[in-house]
Amino acid sequence: MLPFFTNEKSDVLDSYGYKFRLTELHMTSEQLDPLKHKFDEVGSDALTVIDSMFPPPPPRAGWNDKPKNEDPRPDRDTYALLRDNHGSDPKLQALWDEVNSVPDWVDWDQIKRGQDVFYRYAPAAVAGFAFQGLLATTGASYRPAETLVRTGGHSTRVAKNRLFETFQLILQVTKSLDDVKPGGAGFVSAVRVRLLHASVRDRILKLNAQRPGYFDVEKFGVPINELDSMQSVCAFSTNLVWLALPRQGIYVRHQEALDYLALWRWVGYVLGTPHWVLETPEKALASMESLLHDCLNPSKNSKVLAQNLVNALDGVAPIYEPKEFFEAGTRFINGNKMCDEIGIGKPGIYWDAVVRGQAWALMLVTYVSRSIPALDRWQIAPVSKGGSSCGERISSLGNRDHQFRE
Repeated sequence: MLPFFTNEKSDVLDSYGYKFRLTELHMTSEQLDPLKHKFDEVGSDALTVIDSMFPPPPPRAGWNDKPKNEDPRPDRDTYALLRDNHGSDPKLQALWDEVNSVPDWVDWDQIKRGQDVFYRYAPAAVAGFAFQGLLATTGASYRPAETLVRTGGHSTRVAKNRLFETFQLILQVTKSLDDVKPGGAGFVSAVRVRLLHASVRDRILKLNAQRPGYFDVEKFGVPINELDSMQSVCAFSTNLVWLALPRQGIYVRHQEALDYLALWRWVGYVLGTPHWVLETPEKALASMESLLHDCLNPSKNSKVLAQNLVNALDGVAPIYEPKEFFEAGTRFINGNKMCDEIGIGKPGIYWDAVVRGQAWALMLVTYVSRSIPALDRWQIAPVSKGGSSCGERISSLGNRDHQFRE
């Protein structure tokens, strides 16, 4: 095992071109591995009670794949069931109390500033989420891929739904301060996602009990475990601050990083993820680097997921760009080595030039606008309003139970 502190060049680690040196804050493989067998027990216990009181419909093949003659509306609203029945069972009350009890470290003014950070860098941030957070991280993460393929991940249509739903959650938790506070739209969606994850975990484990070998728990851990959740919350927070934006030539200011991490620490808390990784910027950066080093290892299934995501983005509104644009963007931000390993196409010089030109333009506009207070305020307000209206057009996240392939 490598020592934590050393000045030798041999201790510089490289994860697909991202180089860093180990410190006492970094987590080793031995420290990370047990997390794949831990999960959100409070959320799972609450979901078990909800299922006993209001049994879910039988799972269908595919993602919410209802016959044409069946009511297309959601089967049940797990958040509403929790809200209306939390007093009837201690386990429901435990989850309700947890998500509605605001920790002492939450500073609402700081979280509002964190929301502004997202919209200040919105165009580059969205590109970063698409190219790095979704395409690259999904394609290079073998363990979460095993859960995703068992929830319809081999379908391009399902991949498109997941993209919209993920983006919708981001919009809802950044729309306004009231939306991310208890009872707000973003808060409600986060709780629904937490219960959704519990449902997926429960169904996969039950199938594995009925059909041994369906899911290798020893190798991959419990579905949607703490290590998976840690990767997810970092994909939305640390990866944007220290990976996706810098690789587009954009560097957030120190206070902006603190504010943005505070936003996602609160959202991670509501989601039931290991939010402690975002406790300080130093710990957050070390956690991100630890995950980059230990958790990225493309597999056959993760490659399929990445390719399906690219196909799902081909010509989709509101960008209407062909898949070559997304392939070029993914290669620009993540490098050729990772993209070759996950099977991202090589679109050629033209699309590479388009993406690089876009990055230069966004970098110029971003630095100019944020340096002029009036222009900065003008940019944040209309973008946040426009983003919110866009999110409202996307089908509601979590209003339906998660349907998955059996």
